[in-house]
Amino acid sequence: MRDVATRTLEVLGMLYETASHLDGWPRALDAISEVIGSNGALLFVQDDGPRELHISAASSRYEPVDVQQYLRSLVKGDEARWLRVLDELPPRTIQTDADIWPDRNVYDAMPSVSFLRALKLYHRVAVRPCVHGGWKDSLALLFHAGREGIQPSEMRRLALLVPHLARAIEMQRPFQLLLGRFGTALALLDRLGIGVAIVRGHAELVISNREADRILGMADGLSRDRRSRIVVRDANAAARLGAALRRAESAARLESKAGDATIEISRRSALEPYLIDVTPFRDGGSEIGTVFAGVLLILIDPDHREMVSVQGLARSYGLTPAETLVCRLIAQGIPLRQIAEIRGVTLDTVKSQSRSIYAKTRTRNRRELVRRALSIVPPLLDKGGKRIN
Repeated sequence: MRDVATRTLEVLGMLYETASHLDGWPRALDAISEVIGSNGALLFVQDDGPRELHISAASSRYEPVDVQQYLRSLVKGDEARWLRVLDELPPRTIQTDADIWPDRNVYDAMPSVSFLRALKLYHRVAVRPCVHGGWKDSLALLFHAGREGIQPSEMRRLALLVPHLARAIEMQRPFQLLLGRFGTALALLDRLGIGVAIVRGHAELVISNREADRILGMADGLSRDRRSRIVVRDANAAARLGAALRRAESAARLESKAGDATIEISRRSALEPYLIDVTPFRDGGSEIGTVFAGVLLILIDPDHREMVSVQGLARSYGLTPAETLVCRLIAQGIPLRQIAEIRGVTLDTVKSQSRSIYAKTRTRNRRELVRRALSIVPPLLDKGGKRIN
C-alpha cells in the first residue's frame, strides 16, 4: 500500500494538472479525500465577476443531483454560520462542525445534517483556501457516519494541501476564461493579456504566448537566449528564479511538496520590476501531446497599463467610487501628487484613500495591486490585441 507521503505528492500532482484541465477537479477531490480519510469533498469558488470563473466541483462518488440538494439544504436554518465563521477567522483556518455547533442536538436538527445522514454521512470540515479574499472559495470534506470526525494527523495533512489548492484555483483562472469564451486553452493563449509560458529543465521554453514573447523580446532585464531559454540579467534574481524553477519542476514530478513562488525581476530601464508567478505544471497528454512535468510561468508587466482593469478589485473588495478612481490612477502608474491635482483634492486626501485601497485589497504597493487585479479578472484580448473584458 502506498504510504501517506507518496499519496500526498500524488494529490499535489493532480492539483497542478487542473491548471489547464478544468475537468480534473473530481479526480483531485477524490485524491484529497483519500489522503484525509473523508468520504468525499466539495469545492466551490464564487466570483461576482465573469461567470466562467465560478467553480462547482465534487468528488466523483457524488451525483450532481445530490450535490445540488445538499447546497439547497445549506441555506436553511443556521447553516449560513459556516460561511460567517470562515469569513471572520484568519484565512485557511480549518473548522469542524463541532467547532461551530458544540451542541450536537442543534447540529442534528439541521436540514443539511438530515440530508447527509440519508447518504450515511455525518461529520464535516470546511476551510477557505484563498488568503487575499479576491473571491469566495470553500472546500468542504464530508465524513462517513460510521467514524469520528477529522483526526489531528488528518488535519495536518489538510493544512499542507490547502495552500496548493489555493494556488491551483488562482492559476486556473486564465484558463477558465479561455475555455469559457473560446472552448480551448493552450491553443488560444495569445488571447490572454498576461504572459504565459511553460518551461522545463534549465528554463527552456516549451510554450509561450504573445504577451510572454513581448516581454522577453524587450530584453529589459528578462530575455530569451538562442537556445530558447529564459535569461535573467540580475544575478540575484536569476538565482531566485532558478531555485524556484527547480523546486516547481521537482514538485511537478511528484518529488517534493513545495513548488510555487512569486519572483520580482528588476529591469534595466526605470520601469517597475516584472513579476513572475512560478507554479508546477503537469499535463496528461491532451494539450502538449505527451505526459509532461514542467513549470507554468505567469509573467506580469506592471507597466503594460492597457491590460489592467480595476473593476474586479472594486467589486471584490468594496471600494468606494472615489477609491475606485484613485485605484485606477495608481494602477496606471500616476504619482499620488498628480492624482491629487487631477482629482482637485489635497495630497493628504489621496494618501488616505490610497492607504484604504491597499488595506482593503491586502496589497502593499502598485505591483501587488496590479497583480491582484490581473488575478481577479485575467485580461482577454480580441484578435487585434485589445482588452475586451
